[in-house]
Parts: sequence; structure tokens; C-alpha cells
Amino acid sequence: MDDVLQTVLSTIRSHQMFEVRDSVVAAVSGGPDSICLLHILNDLSEEFRLRLTVAHLDHKTRNGDSTHDALFVKSISERMGLECHGETLDVTALKPPGVSFETAARDARYAFLLRVAKKTGSTKIALGHTANDQAETILMRLLSGTGRRGLGGIRPVRSLDDVVLVRPLINVKRHEVLAYLESNNIAFRVDRSNLYPTHARNKIRLELIPMLEKEYNPHVVDALLRAAAVLQEEEEYLSDQARDALGNAMMNETGAAIELSRTAYRSVKPVIRRRWIMEIADKLSPSSLRLTADCIEAADTLCMSSRPGSRMFVSKQIELLVEHDRIVVRWVSEKSAEPPGEHTFAVPVPGHVSLAAFGIELETKVFDRSQSTPELIAQCGPNRQFFDGEKLCGDLYVRRKLPGDYFYPLGLSGRKKLSDYFTDEKYPRERRQRTALLLSGDHIMWIIGGAIDERFKLTDATRNVLEVQCARIDQTV
Repeated sequence: MDDVLQTVLSTIRSHQMFEVRDSVVAAVSGGPDSICLLHILNDLSEEFRLRLTVAHLDHKTRNGDSTHDALFVKSISERMGLECHGETLDVTALKPPGVSFETAARDARYAFLLRVAKKTGSTKIALGHTANDQAETILMRLLSGTGRRGLGGIRPVRSLDDVVLVRPLINVKRHEVLAYLESNNIAFRVDRSNLYPTHARNKIRLELIPMLEKEYNPHVVDALLRAAAVLQEEEEYLSDQARDALGNAMMNETGAAIELSRTAYRSVKPVIRRRWIMEIADKLSPSSLRLTADCIEAADTLCMSSRPGSRMFVSKQIELLVEHDRIVVRWVSEKSAEPPGEHTFAVPVPGHVSLAAFGIELETKVFDRSQSTPELIAQCGPNRQFFDGEKLCGDLYVRRKLPGDYFYPLGLSGRKKLSDYFTDEKYPRERRQRTALLLSGDHIMWIIGGAIDERFKLTDATRNVLEVQCARIDQTV
């Protein structure tokens, strides 16, 4: 038996990817990996008695080349006697603002594959990710600062809504795929956009991994795969432990909300707390949900140190609320996902938090002063400010304006009502309602995008500096 076929068969059996008479949708782009997947599944279909269906999404890219890919996949499917489902979608034209093409295309592909699975009554979707894709993913996540779950890489088997994603080629290297295709005289399409380091994954594939192989470890892909396998096993164990402990901490559970004992939450280690947040979000979300490490960290900070009444959205429709003795996590409808003004959102120091309700993300840093006051002030602007770290009077929060709010504008001798400041600065009424305020304890320290408070300014006596940077994000993301 061919070595690649043997590796795939071993992977299928070890992860129990297929059951006899499974209905499987094969995602086929026309490239070498997916074509290899299609041929191998077709060869194994008799052994597992699979009902195989082909699915291809034309993204309308590369000056018409993607259309040729679609015709190629349709032709191969016909020769194999397989049903082929295809759609055409102009991802570039339809992607939301602020979302990369790669992210929009991936989301569109998964949505399309789910539609095909539902239409054909299939319970499995087979994807052509290889060992090299696994290595690239691990490096991408490592560079972005992910946790143990992320460093486990791509799971060979994963549920998505009502179907199961399987990756039979996950232990096959890219050069083995090409050798298999060549030895069996199998044609495939080449996506020329993959040949240039124009985005992160291509740079890792074309530049970083070859450099690591040359300078550090010629078997770096194997090393990354071994690390991923170990981390996946450890992650499964830790998740099981966290899941068992979660039952003892839950005070109430309904279809749309889960209540935790705040005392129980504070009594466990951070490694368990983080998994509780992920587990609860998964329970409440009707579809697969992936939270960022920054979001999980911000949620944990809120639960551990915030005053009662503080809340944040851990995803677009999952809200976390801290009360005196409990933590409430609930699923909210699209219409009610916009929080009212009195809601506060914890800001970790140092750290990063994304606040979709305001369309911003904040990053905080603390450092020992090495520059003069004028040099630091020269770097300030609407989206970046420095503060005296020793003048903080409590945790940092973000909220909207409340009646009676006031602050001490920089350069003025006294306090000023926030409403008067908005009037003087000609803030439109709608902007006033949406402006984010950064507070230390109960005191406004920065009208984000506008003035800072005199009480928190840098002076020549400042030793520890708090830096806060704001970046705008699109609220539809």
C-alpha cells in the first residue's frame, strides 16, 4: 500500500473519523492537498462504504483563475462519478469592513460547506489540511500570543454546528502529497497567490519555516507536530478537569444564561478559570465559538477584581455580568446586544481588551520613565496618551457618560461638567452617547479621543508611566 495512503488510513482509524456508511462532503479547491484528499477518499470509499459528495466554492479571485479551478473540480468529479456542488461568491465585494480577505473567505467556505452538508444529509465534512498547515498554524498562533489550546493547532476532528470536520491528511507532509500526485499521474491546479509572501501564512510558509529548517532544525515541522500532539492531549485533560469542577461552581443554568458562584470562581487557579470562560461560552453559543486570548484575559480580570455591576461582551452576543456574589453569563439577542450607559468594562493593566460596544480596542502598558515630559507629551494624540501611573486611584474601566459626570480638563484650574465639555467641543449628540470614557476608580481620566484629566497628567516627578493606546475596530466584525 502507498505510504501516504497508509498514513491517511492510520489517521482515520486512530481518530475514528468515519463510520461505515457515513455521508461525507469533501471540500475540494482544486489545489494539490484537496485533490489528494479527494482521490484517497474515493479509493477508501468502498472500504468504509462512504457516500462521497464534492463541494467547491469559487471566490471570484485571481483575474478569472478561480473560475477555471471550479471547472476543473467539476470535471474531476464527473470523471469519478461523484456529485459536485458549487457556488460562486465574490468575497472581496461582500466582506465586511475591517475583516481581512483571508478571514472572510474562510468564513464563507465554512458556511458554504455547512449548506452542502445540510442539503445532502451529510454528517461529516472532510478538509485537506496537511502536516505543513498544522506547523504553519502553530507558528502563527505562537507569534500572536495564544494559549495552550491554540498551540495545540488544528484538531484532526472537530464539531461544527451539526456536522463533524475531519482532516485525514493532517499527518501527511506537503512534499509527500506532491509525490503521491506525481506517482499516480494526478493533475491539480496551482493557486499562484500562494507563491508570494503577501500575508502572514504565506510569509511563514515561504520564509520563516525554511529559515528555521536551515538555521535551527531541519526537522522543525516534525518537532512542531510532536509539540501539538502533546499539547492537544494535555488540553483535553485540563478541559475535562475544568468541566468537572465547573459543575460544583454553577448556581443556576437556563438555556440562555449560566450563573457561577463568584467565591468559587476566585478560589480556583487561572488555568481553570480560563477554561470555565471558554466552556460557558461554548455552552451558550448555538454555533462553534472561538474566543481570543485577550478577550478571555479581560473577562477573567473583570470576574476577579471588578466592582458589582461591571460587565462586558466576550463575543458579539455573549454578555458577562459581575454581581456581588455571582457571575452571570448570558446569551443576548442582536437587538439587545448594545449595552446601556451605566455598564462598565474592565481594562487590564498591562493588557489588551476589545470593546465592540464602542468600536475600539485598548492596549495598556506600564514602564519606568526614561524620557522627559515634553518628549512623552509629543507622542500623545487622540488615540494615545501617557499618565502618571502612581496617581491611579483604582482599577481602570471604560463606560459611557452618566448624568452629573465631571472631570478636571488638562490645563484648567477647576472641574468641568462633561456635558459642558461636549458642548464646547461641538460633539454631535450621537457622538456624545457613544464616546468612551476611561476611568480610574470613580474618576474620569481620559475622554478617549479627546481631553485627559489634569489629576493624572505626567509631571517631572513622574516615575512610573501608564501608556494607553486606542485602535478603532469595525463594530460589525
